[in-house]
Amino acid sequence: MANNSDQVRHILVIEDRKARRIVTLEDSTYSIGRDTKNDIVLYDNQVSRYHATLLRIIDYKTNQFLYRIIDGDLQGKRSTNGIIVNRKPCLSHELKHGDIVRFAGRAKAIYHVIAANTSTDFNLLVEEEINEKTFIEDSKSKTEIIEAAKQTISFNEPELEKLNQEELVRLASFPELSPNPIIEINWEGKITYINDAASLKFKTIHQNETEHPILTGLINQKNSRPGGFFVREVKIGNEVFEQYVHYLADAQLIRSYIFDYTKRKQSELALKETEEFYHIVMEQIREGILIIDSLTQKIVQVNESYSNLLGYSQKEMIDLNLANIVALDQDVIEKGLDNNAQLVTQLIGKSLHRHKNGSLINVNVKINSLKYQEKAILCFVINSDNLSHTPELNNQYNPIYDPLTGLPSRTMFQEYLSTAIANAKRHHDLISVMFVEIDNQTEINTPQQQEQQEQIIKQTGKLIRGCLRAGDTVARWDSQEFSILLPRVFQVKDIAKIAQRLQKILQLAAEKNSNSVEVNLGITIYPIDAEEPSTLLKNAAVALEQTKKQKPNSYSFYSTKINQKTPTLLKLEKLLQVALEKEELEVYYQPIIQINDQTLTGLEASLYWQHPELGLISPTKFIHLAEQTDFIIPISEWLLEKICQQNQIWQAQAMTAIPISIDLLSRQLQAPNFVDKIANILDKSKLDHYFLELEISSQCLSENEDLAKQKIPELVHLGVGISLDNFGAGTSQLDYLQKFNFRRLKLAPSLVEAGKDQASANAIIAAAIALGNGFKLKVVAQNVTTEEQVQKLRQLNCDEIQGDWFSQPLNGEDMTKLLQSLATGSTSLTL
Repeated sequence: MANNSDQVRHILVIEDRKARRIVTLEDSTYSIGRDTKNDIVLYDNQVSRYHATLLRIIDYKTNQFLYRIIDGDLQGKRSTNGIIVNRKPCLSHELKHGDIVRFAGRAKAIYHVIAANTSTDFNLLVEEEINEKTFIEDSKSKTEIIEAAKQTISFNEPELEKLNQEELVRLASFPELSPNPIIEINWEGKITYINDAASLKFKTIHQNETEHPILTGLINQKNSRPGGFFVREVKIGNEVFEQYVHYLADAQLIRSYIFDYTKRKQSELALKETEEFYHIVMEQIREGILIIDSLTQKIVQVNESYSNLLGYSQKEMIDLNLANIVALDQDVIEKGLDNNAQLVTQLIGKSLHRHKNGSLINVNVKINSLKYQEKAILCFVINSDNLSHTPELNNQYNPIYDPLTGLPSRTMFQEYLSTAIANAKRHHDLISVMFVEIDNQTEINTPQQQEQQEQIIKQTGKLIRGCLRAGDTVARWDSQEFSILLPRVFQVKDIAKIAQRLQKILQLAAEKNSNSVEVNLGITIYPIDAEEPSTLLKNAAVALEQTKKQKPNSYSFYSTKINQKTPTLLKLEKLLQVALEKEELEVYYQPIIQINDQTLTGLEASLYWQHPELGLISPTKFIHLAEQTDFIIPISEWLLEKICQQNQIWQAQAMTAIPISIDLLSRQLQAPNFVDKIANILDKSKLDHYFLELEISSQCLSENEDLAKQKIPELVHLGVGISLDNFGAGTSQLDYLQKFNFRRLKLAPSLVEAGKDQASANAIIAAAIALGNGFKLKVVAQNVTTEEQVQKLRQLNCDEIQGDWFSQPLNGEDMTKLLQSLATGSTSLTL
């Protein structure tokens, strides 16, 4: 089927808050949005992170490519503000030449389909001039505006129609701005135009004209190429140029665009020499080299040493895959490949490879996971020194895979665990390690019983593997023990569910086969229990022993503290879920007042629980317990949504335009995609990001410093304010002021409530205020309850205060009344 790739070019002219730019559309899919991971990034806060998608489709009536724009991403998630094409909102639209797409705010785009004889000239310059102010913008009169240097030339549509195509291309190109040589001659060989870049590059061209290598032979082809186009390579001395030549028959002109490809040619030659050297080295070394595509398991390349070892020719081996040469079951090979592809370090071990005649060969193997031309490949370096052909597995070495079950060995599992921990540190994930012991209660005295035991172990390995998620790992750890690695765990309760499922399936299998088997599990969690691989393995073993002693045929977490608290926390989690469903949770707001001019500068939001029996429960009574449950995350998200929606309502009613702050908890900071969730909540509420502040305590920072270094800059970049809370209650807090970009400094309540030690506390407050001023931060005193405290803080030049002296925390209804009275002037702030 033909397409229009050689006939037209598809251009998207984009305008947003940052700049105007041109994107040439060539790929089949483009993601568009505010997130920098998109193919096309739009710089406007009102644009969603993943706002729209461009898909290239084929019109089967005309055999032509065209693009369809879709609101949102390919997973069905729509943007917040939608897309408008030609002033009409739409979910999906097939783009036509001249269509105007508006995303949100100032972000918009104009779609152009340009004929090849126009677009070739235009695109060659666009690729070089992408940062210049060359753009096409729609207006009511459909004016085409072309900016170059200091002049602007405008044409209305009737005037544009009078100009022939070649003149428009010549005008739109502005060749004098191009850094690449452009030369135009007439059919007599006289130079009619040459830009500055060409004059500087080819200094003798005016003297030599058609005899110059760049112009040689062009006149001779004018009759054979009228209205045509060709590309040729021209070598002048040590320089190599690629020349694009256009014959404009109507104007009797020959136009050339010249690009210096000397460096590229040199790179190509160097690459060719490197590849030749690589092939020579690969063939000469004694070790066998095997390269496979980790996705298809196809052999990509193999050297002569390895093909000779297995009795094949190199050509024969290219037609094979990994299953043909590695003496393991296919599902085991696939599992090994999935895990090996995730390793960041070299894996070293031993394996069995199959000779062409069917015999097995013991080999030493080094495996590296690599990326080549966007493909994941595995490179095997194989050494067979001191190893001979053998029909059976030699039990004197530690293989990569267990010969009975085909599962990874203990050595492999330790490699996987080290890699998983390294990944978890980067992505701040939880990891779980489990030990599963199959304790056969029947005494083994005969070969038949031994064979039965081996069948139980083999079947258990298969059952465990079938229970796990893609990406999880199970290995044969000991004679009756299996080790399980669960990377990227989000909630502790998910680990318990997997343990319960394993317990149930293994017990049912034992009962079905009339086997007297006891199944015990021990569980540990990274980084809650430990961060070192050896310690995690030790903890899992301890937990397994605890299960066997205290509750056989069950499972135990390593931490006895977790086991003791689990029932209480699960009950609290259930109660909180009911409270959220029955709307028993309520947001309270406490004003923050600027001392000097007595103006309202912010609100701090807190979550209260209106319990039907216990009455109003303050956050200090339950939040610290809730933070130990998984339900703290949905509660925190609910609170964020509520305060953003409420602030947007107050601002829409012209009551206030001040930030609302809430405490940032450790569990929130540790949650995956936390920053993305904040951004989505803000986008959904349409609240300006400036009006949300998150308060992080020095304790939370010290417990999550690596996470904070990653996520706080992301939040600041998002526009969210960050306050350092409880300042002065701990040590080493000056270091945090230097590391993080805070908006406010909130003093520890204990400094204001110091009592008989108030003199020393005042000295600390004064020092903190001086620090805040030095770092250009607003300093807020909390828990201010007396007039004496207000006067003292005013004398110390504290910026803002918060506490019951002015107002206790108010629910949404009461706070709305206060804001209304302040807005109308019926109430004023008095300290």
